[in-house]
Amino acid sequence: MQRSQWQAVEFRHLAALSAVAREGSFRAAAESLGYVQSAVSEQIAALEAIVGATVLERRRGSAPGALTPAGELLLRHSDQIIQRLATAGAELEALRDGRRGRLRVGAFESIGVRLLPSVLRELDHELPDIEVEVVWSDDGDEFEELVESGRLDVAFGSPPSPDSAFETRKLMSDPYVLLTPARAPLAKRGTPPSAPSLSAIDLIRCGDGRRAELVDAALRAHGVDPRYRLGAPCNAGVQALVAGGVGSAIVPRLTVDETDERVALVALDGIVPPRTIALFWRSPDRPAVRRLVEIAARQRLRLSPPRLAARLAA
Repeated sequence: MQRSQWQAVEFRHLAALSAVAREGSFRAAAESLGYVQSAVSEQIAALEAIVGATVLERRRGSAPGALTPAGELLLRHSDQIIQRLATAGAELEALRDGRRGRLRVGAFESIGVRLLPSVLRELDHELPDIEVEVVWSDDGDEFEELVESGRLDVAFGSPPSPDSAFETRKLMSDPYVLLTPARAPLAKRGTPPSAPSLSAIDLIRCGDGRRAELVDAALRAHGVDPRYRLGAPCNAGVQALVAGGVGSAIVPRLTVDETDERVALVALDGIVPPRTIALFWRSPDRPAVRRLVEIAARQRLRLSPPRLAARLAA
């Protein structure tokens, strides 16, 4: 049979063959498919004409005979095709209702270390067929553009402006602290530094993005002329330099590994306003986005700053 002839085989032909073989009669096959009996007979006859072979032995009455060798061979392939189409239908339904597909999430390092793993574990438990792709950033400056363009589905970051097209869920407020060597006088004194005293401290600048600019602006608004010795990649890079005694750094509390006994955290008494961490996404959202937001909003309570305030140097 030429290839063009095979293209005339339709799903209804294969469904009829499978139903007759399963049910044992044309009448029962027609009932299972919602057809009249003559329609099933017509589908079988059309299939035989296309493939050029008899697939069922004919008997009197409504009950067919056994499958012919050609019918048995065709049935094996038919059942596989029917099953694959059923699987495709189920997967498309899961894709439509948000139980399947790829979810692209933007995250910066501190959230990626402290919150994201537990959020993704819970999401995977609830939606195991969702494939998560995480895009990393030092401070998330570029995430608004990526969400706007559709290259990210949802992102952690500073809340976008109220007149933006994003939906936003604020998660928490993360205070800035002075990260200093554990043996430094500020760590031992037990009181927050005054704004003027910060001008005399050797500082390490954390990155060069929006976060660093906001810290600089806050310091200068309080009359502080920051004395930066050098800049370094945020979080682990800055903490390593502070632990080595190179200088101190003004950083969000969540960026600090508080198990490191070589460093101490000193409160700044509002000299630098806390950063707000939020999730934002475009509407209409996907069910997987909504579920991730709900999980993150609940799990953020483990990172609530008031619970950790006692760890600041006293």
